Amino acid sequence: MRVVGLVSGGKDSCYGMMQCVAAGHSLVALANLQPDIDGEMDSYMYQSVGHEGVEVLAEAMGLPLFRQVTKGRTKQTSKEYTPEEGDEVEDLYLLLQTIKDEVGVDGVSVGAILSDYQRVRVENVCSRLGLVCLAFLWQRDQAELLAEMVASGVQAILVKVAALGLDPAQHLGRDISDVAPHLMRMKEKWGLNVCGEGGEYETFTLDCPLFNKAIVVDDYQTVIHDDNAVAPVGYLSFKKMRLIEKTPEFMLMPMPERIAASRVRSPKEFLNGVEETLLVKENRDEFDEEKKSEAEVEETEVVDEVPVPILYEEKLCNHPQIQCNSEGWCWVTGVPGEGSSCADAMSNALDKLQELLESRKMSLSDVVGVALWLRDLSQFGAVNDKFSARMVSSGGEPPVRACLEVGLPENFPVLLEATAHKTPQQESSEEPELPKQALHVQSLSHWAPASIGPYSQAVRVDSVVQVAGQIALDPSSGQLLQGAGVQAQCLLAIRHVSRILAAMNSRFELQDVVQGVCYLTSRHAVQTVRQLWERRTTNAIVDFVIVPALPRGALLEWSVWAHAHNRRFEYEETGCRLTDEGDEFANPPQANIRSRWSYDGTVAAMVCYVEGHQTLDSLTQAVDYAMGKLLREAPPSSALTVRAFYRTGAVDAEILSEAISRVQSGLREKRIALGATLVPVLSLHDENTVLSLCGLRFQ
Repeated sequence: MRVVGLVSGGKDSCYGMMQCVAAGHSLVALANLQPDIDGEMDSYMYQSVGHEGVEVLAEAMGLPLFRQVTKGRTKQTSKEYTPEEGDEVEDLYLLLQTIKDEVGVDGVSVGAILSDYQRVRVENVCSRLGLVCLAFLWQRDQAELLAEMVASGVQAILVKVAALGLDPAQHLGRDISDVAPHLMRMKEKWGLNVCGEGGEYETFTLDCPLFNKAIVVDDYQTVIHDDNAVAPVGYLSFKKMRLIEKTPEFMLMPMPERIAASRVRSPKEFLNGVEETLLVKENRDEFDEEKKSEAEVEETEVVDEVPVPILYEEKLCNHPQIQCNSEGWCWVTGVPGEGSSCADAMSNALDKLQELLESRKMSLSDVVGVALWLRDLSQFGAVNDKFSARMVSSGGEPPVRACLEVGLPENFPVLLEATAHKTPQQESSEEPELPKQALHVQSLSHWAPASIGPYSQAVRVDSVVQVAGQIALDPSSGQLLQGAGVQAQCLLAIRHVSRILAAMNSRFELQDVVQGVCYLTSRHAVQTVRQLWERRTTNAIVDFVIVPALPRGALLEWSVWAHAHNRRFEYEETGCRLTDEGDEFANPPQANIRSRWSYDGTVAAMVCYVEGHQTLDSLTQAVDYAMGKLLREAPPSSALTVRAFYRTGAVDAEILSEAISRVQSGLREKRIALGATLVPVLSLHDENTVLSLCGLRFQ
């Protein structure tokens, strides 16, 4: 892509541009927001210290510089941003619009590391202009990142200090390589952000591999803004600067070669080793210890497999329902989309979803997560347009989403399920509203796949975090990992889940996952994937479901949810014979359950695998048995939701629907609501399983 670098002069914006070049993009221009006053400007968005040297920096790089004067006025300080005239974000919009018109660019390089405030606003501007935001420093470990900058030849001096442990008299004007050890000590002592992401310090870059010439500061003024004894604040104002030539050999070296020679990590290296299509773990020491065992796992996936023919259901036995509990959680289940095309069916399903939500005084903006099953995944583009138009117009942060293909009937080519939450109105104000926290990163980075669309990577309500379906996308390009088998794709997708959870809260990790579904396109890959998952988690209940196709041609997709207090969960494996009538069959029906529940009974999850020939009585017993486990220690007036994944050709959907209806009637008498979505699939975790019931309860 042709990229414009959004620069302040600091180390982060320069190293971000170096990462862009390493990823194969071309820098064609620089953009800077210039304060309308001398000295430092008070801005939430832009670094203004060192602005006197930005023109010299552009000359050092040999790139055209575009500047826009800004007054640094902020009208919206919330996490989200809606365009508003007079806000400093609109100055950036005008600047990038000019550059796009005059130079023709596709992307914008930014140096954001942790600031959601800045990232969200730059992404907002990029989205409105049709540009891709490149944030290759996003969510990087700051100590590691600073060390990389120094090692790759970034020479940047501190031009502002404003933190405990930093002194203008001692640290202004010093190179980051000199102060890095002190910054690390201050991190341990005071919790300082090593890269200055908390505003502890600002830098100005004098040289890096992007520069054709190096910058020398001949004269400057030290300005003490706050001379307090605890954390004095001061900055440098440049008065005289000049450029010095580099060696002819360096000048003749193409930019990509300069970057490669400076030891800047390539996108391939950020995948932590795609070595012969085998993705190794982030910690190479751990990988060395387990290399042999994981190689053995890989051998199990090399199996010749005859593709399972897709059996399309003639009738979709789903009935749209909504179930809500007293805590504000609502599950909308079994919503079929009717139409002659997937796009029309998507609109129809969304109409039904909205109607059901409105019946409980909720709206589409209250939706937390969506599961979407399509008859034909090649129609995803048209479906996504319909989904996007409705979800974006509803306002608020978009929900998480998982989307895949199953054997739906021709007249009902879309099936939808949704989770929503809205804090119930209380008579007293003692119970605060539970905020919905969404992670919706739309920038390409080395962190995790961007959500360039109407869905978030994760949404958290209270202690529950739902994660969007994750496939093995290269975060730096948004493309599927090339040439990788099931093991490599599995490990990368698991890494995405892990990083997304950590971005929601630094204390979250894979061990907090309670339940999930792993969708695969091959049953012979289940053993491999299960072993890789179990080595990284603790008793997470995962259902393995085989489907015809996944987005981008992926081999698997993880769809999981986590709980902040997962260590307080009990775990049980149990099973039962379903009916004496099973003696008549060679494969008598039985049910095997893996279940988990929290100590206080507020959360429960289970997966029930049903085997053998099934009748109405045996299916009713299976559903009733599974719901009984889900209701363990449940309070009165609970609400349950279950996905019934059934193997087409092995289970009659109409009989399964009737069995669920029987159990619903019995539970209704106990003031317990049950909603179900029946999903036809190719196969399940083994050849004997004909039905899996994946259920949960939040209370």
